[in-house]
Amino acid sequence: MRSLRMVSAALLAVALLVPMLAVAEEAPAKVKSGDEAVQKAFDEWQALEKANREAGEAYQEKVKAAKSDEEKKTLRDEFISSRKGTFRKAEAASHVFRDAFTKCDWTQWDAGKDADLLENGLTEAGQHLLGHDAKRAIEAFETLLKLLPKCESAPFVRSTWLPIALPSTGDFDAALKRCNELRKDVAADQLAAMDMAIGDIHAIKGDYAKAQEIYAAALASIPDDKELDKYDARRYARGYLKLRTKLIGKDAPEIDSKNWLGGEPNALSALKGNVVVVDFWATWCGPCTSGIPGMDELYKAHSKDGLKVLGVTKHYTNAFIPKDRDELAYNFKDGESLKCMGEDGKADEKASLAAITKFRDVVKPQYPFVIATQAEFEAYGITGIPSVFVVGKDGKIGFVAIGSGREALIKAAAQRLLKEKYTPAKAEDSKNTK
Repeated sequence: MRSLRMVSAALLAVALLVPMLAVAEEAPAKVKSGDEAVQKAFDEWQALEKANREAGEAYQEKVKAAKSDEEKKTLRDEFISSRKGTFRKAEAASHVFRDAFTKCDWTQWDAGKDADLLENGLTEAGQHLLGHDAKRAIEAFETLLKLLPKCESAPFVRSTWLPIALPSTGDFDAALKRCNELRKDVAADQLAAMDMAIGDIHAIKGDYAKAQEIYAAALASIPDDKELDKYDARRYARGYLKLRTKLIGKDAPEIDSKNWLGGEPNALSALKGNVVVVDFWATWCGPCTSGIPGMDELYKAHSKDGLKVLGVTKHYTNAFIPKDRDELAYNFKDGESLKCMGEDGKADEKASLAAITKFRDVVKPQYPFVIATQAEFEAYGITGIPSVFVVGKDGKIGFVAIGSGREALIKAAAQRLLKEKYTPAKAEDSKNTK
């Protein structure tokens, strides 16, 4: 079955409808790798997940029966207060299991008797390995499809995780070949997303014309919304495809904020000649801040080669400051929630700036933060964060990543663009006049 951690996160998100709250639970003691240790870690994690799931289901039933908004608010506050520590404890337990499983011999498990452990272990290990060992991540996902081809996670592995892992090795032709093979087994409601992933590989490869051709065909294949169920995946794919057709291979919209933290202000257009990773984020967005260490690693590895990273945010009415940088590894972070709302109900820019500055002081990223305007967010079609745009030396957008978990693709796109030669326009004009 699919990881219960997804269920726990969803239930808490429903209860909160705000950023993840601070917690103060210690992680369970780590265990040694090996079959017995892995089984023990899995059982402990699943017991915590089951308790959280049952508590969440009970909470949902109480909310349905509530007769007023005030009663619902009271129930929500009680649920958050009673469960915030156990959600964090379950997440920490999942990390212990993931690390132990990653080190063990995956072939020792029985695909029948140990199906749940195998499914959770291979998906957790694969996702974790994406950031630093793409080949091993591919091995995890392909092993899952071989041993458990009909499990609940298999469709996501085919349409999402393998299309991320495969091009991360840098062998784009092999990635395209395998993705087109996987496409044959993808459900109808996931085909547009799968085609978008294939188009993304062409974009990372630098063939923007082919990418746009695939995006357009995928977009045309999606029925009208009235013909789709409310939660049909194609509704979301439509928006992501429209964004790509608008921006991939096109000039990056200008960002010219004078409000930078950790660097001297520069217009994005003035950074031509560099590859620029533009990361739209917020302090209160858990998936956004979890990506900061990866952005730091990418920047430190390639800044000498001409890579820039801009953490682009704006003023919000709330903020979250983690206890320390280590908290970024968790979805349920320990820290401080802050209100940055003025009397008019809008963001208090002074309070917001202070919160972003405090966040930076705690997390200590190597790259600058840029506080942009709402108009600049809209120019990039930002409807959700994190949203990352990789801009080539020529100022054109080479890759778009919406949502978390795509750091490996961002890295692959940036590394390919860094290899491209660039001749400044003025130098080219000068040559033509001689």
